[in-house]
Amino acid sequence: LKQQVEPWKGVRHSNIVSMHEVFITQQFGDTSLVIVYDFHAGAQTLKQVYFGKGNYSFTQIDEGLLWNFIIQLTAAIRTLHAQKLACRMVFPSKIILTGRNRLRVNCVGALDMLVGVPPGVTDEKAYHNQQVYIHQQKDIMDLGKLVVCLSCNSLAAMHQSNLTKSSEMISSVYSQDVKMLLQHILQKTLQPKKINDLMPLIGARFYAHIERLRQQCDRTEGELVKELENGRLFRLLCKINSILDRPEHQLDPTWCETGERHILKLFRNYLFHKVDEVGAPWIDLPHVLMTLNKLDVGSGEQITLTSPHQQSVMICTYKDVRYNFEKCYASMFR
Repeated sequence: LKQQVEPWKGVRHSNIVSMHEVFITQQFGDTSLVIVYDFHAGAQTLKQVYFGKGNYSFTQIDEGLLWNFIIQLTAAIRTLHAQKLACRMVFPSKIILTGRNRLRVNCVGALDMLVGVPPGVTDEKAYHNQQVYIHQQKDIMDLGKLVVCLSCNSLAAMHQSNLTKSSEMISSVYSQDVKMLLQHILQKTLQPKKINDLMPLIGARFYAHIERLRQQCDRTEGELVKELENGRLFRLLCKINSILDRPEHQLDPTWCETGERHILKLFRNYLFHKVDEVGAPWIDLPHVLMTLNKLDVGSGEQITLTSPHQQSVMICTYKDVRYNFEKCYASMFR
């Protein structure tokens, strides 16, 4: 079992659900084989998304999205075939859809764990290589069948009685390139088929696919930068509030009224407790964000800090506030 598992545990691809562990347990009242894969919350299978009704639909999948799926599936199959493995899971019920049209082939390697070498086989290595070759050829054929079903939006599209209707539907809706790709995959030939032979048929659509990935990456990085900024400001607020109003000093009302802590208390009032000309609370989120950013960099800009009843007034810079802030925070751990 270990020899069968190790090649699959090393497979890492963006369109394949990764296998992490395989073990045998008796926790379920029998001898069970447990295979641990990545979990993708909210994922749905292609069967659930596109074949729920199981009948022909006149609302076919967009050709751009169809090519997108073809590129992702061929990339996954190519990776496995390059590692001398067979996918054996190119079925609508085993391919999940996550995120923005991201396909992932699920349960890869499961059949290899369940089906061993039949009795009577003397050369296990030769038998294994032969089975891999057979299943790799079937992977390519299953890919063609899946594309036909997606094109016709029906699992019945590949039934022998529906082939003519399916071909007519694909020819009337999709470009000649889709038809040529399907002919290349499904046409029976004496020569073995290779997944790399499909690359020229996909052609320049790879560039459009890469561009979409780059744009999505830029959007994701932009959102990540926002979250980094939020995390940085959140840490500042946590530190400020961990210094002020310490419960162990509640019996000493002057604890926050002197020295560095007094500046921080006035700064917190400046940050959160501003009022308008009639004394009503003034909530200004941009003011809070801008002020925290200036505090974080230690800006030399001057600000006027006042107590709620105007009893204390102090003119200082953000740099002064930051210095006192860091000094107070460090003193808590002495």
